[in-house]
Amino acid sequence: MNAANFAIKTTALAGFLLIILGFKLFFIFFYGNATPYWDQWDAEAANLYKPILENNYNVQLLFSSHNEHRILITRLLGIFLLKINGIWNPLLQMSVNAVLHTGVICILVILTGRVLGKYFWPALMIIALALFIIPFGWENTLAGFQSQFYFVILFSVVSLSIITNSTPFTMAWFLGVFLGICAYFSLSSGVFVFAVACVSLITKSLISNDFTKRNITAILFFITLFTVEFHFITLCHYHDSLKASSFNSFITSFAEVAGWPLRYQGSNLKYLFPLLIYAPTIVYFLYCLKNKELLHKNNLFLLGIVAFIIANEASISYGRAIGNLSSRYTDIYLLGLYINFAYVLLLVKRKKKFKIATTILSAFWVFIVILSLYYVAFKNIPAELNNKKNYSLLEQSNTKKFVESGDIESLMNKGYLEIPYPDPLRLSKLLSDSTIRSILPKSICVSNQTGTLDTSVNYILSCGMYLIAIGSFIFILSLILMFRFREEQVSPTL
Repeated sequence: MNAANFAIKTTALAGFLLIILGFKLFFIFFYGNATPYWDQWDAEAANLYKPILENNYNVQLLFSSHNEHRILITRLLGIFLLKINGIWNPLLQMSVNAVLHTGVICILVILTGRVLGKYFWPALMIIALALFIIPFGWENTLAGFQSQFYFVILFSVVSLSIITNSTPFTMAWFLGVFLGICAYFSLSSGVFVFAVACVSLITKSLISNDFTKRNITAILFFITLFTVEFHFITLCHYHDSLKASSFNSFITSFAEVAGWPLRYQGSNLKYLFPLLIYAPTIVYFLYCLKNKELLHKNNLFLLGIVAFIIANEASISYGRAIGNLSSRYTDIYLLGLYINFAYVLLLVKRKKKFKIATTILSAFWVFIVILSLYYVAFKNIPAELNNKKNYSLLEQSNTKKFVESGDIESLMNKGYLEIPYPDPLRLSKLLSDSTIRSILPKSICVSNQTGTLDTSVNYILSCGMYLIAIGSFIFILSLILMFRFREEQVSPTL
């Protein structure tokens, strides 16, 4: 029976993955464009690919800052994809990012499933589908240069899972520390991993009254890592206009971010929205304070993820008070919603004394959040995707005209987003560079140069709908079998 359940659960996960990946490929196929966009021209073409192709690259630059971040992992991925494809293809990057994000979501479901128990696996997968098949984070999906958002979530979640479930200074613990460092070299917000790890270890030591030399040394080690990483975050004064200008503006920004997707314009109710969104976590945490035996390693992991998300939301609220609800940040906000959904499931299971009331309140919370989420989705996303597609086609057309003619007027006096870079003179200089021209995507180059994987990428992107259909069939069939053969026993960790 256990082997059968494992096989069914694995099959359900496979169907789940195909559905999410299929939706991502579908959106890339219909709305994506191979024209490099905005930061890609400097961060990739000028500062990464050109010096490498000219054998004039300093390895130290891999660790250099890009705005506030040190995007080592994204740079390494970009170099790898350029090497295997031969030319620069953002559609290839988007496809790889789609696989990466799908894998991150799968790992998230597996880790939370271990905490909640096998009884809740179907609910966790359904919740993840409801959150992640809609392209709230379309800016990350439709841009090749956004893998850093997926990497920071991947490394942070896995790092905190390992660190909170292992003894300090063991091999597993050092692996968790290494992944935490990788999170920092994905986005600067990875710096919060070691702050959260430190607080988690202090909490665990307080609960077990276990302030050994090993634990104290590990706490000091986390503090040192956090301090060093924080010290090397670059302050970009050209972004000062985007920052919160006062404490009140920060609080307002944080209410919008932590309360997403709830919206009620023109009312101070928005300041209560973060409390509503995080209500499941707050209630379960208070419940744990009364029953400290529940604050075992797995629950510390979930609480650590919540702390990491809130720290990210606070960072965005301050550093990007203007544009705090940009699509690219919502992949982080969705992670917070997912964890709170997980706490809803834990509350329904744990609150035996007030089972009916807890179930009703939990159902109300789910209804409000899902309703708000899909209101935002259907109100904003279709128009945003169409705008993105139309502007991308304009950018492609204007860029190709310049590449073909060399006439600067093809780039001058264009409207916002009608060329793929804010400075037409700088863009013309980059497009005129022979090294950069040699790797331009086929859609904007003069020659018919094609990358090794270009044909395969186009075919894979066209298969999105088929993956959705196949994945849906496998997933639904697996759920039917799972409910049929499910054992009543729950995870002993609970």
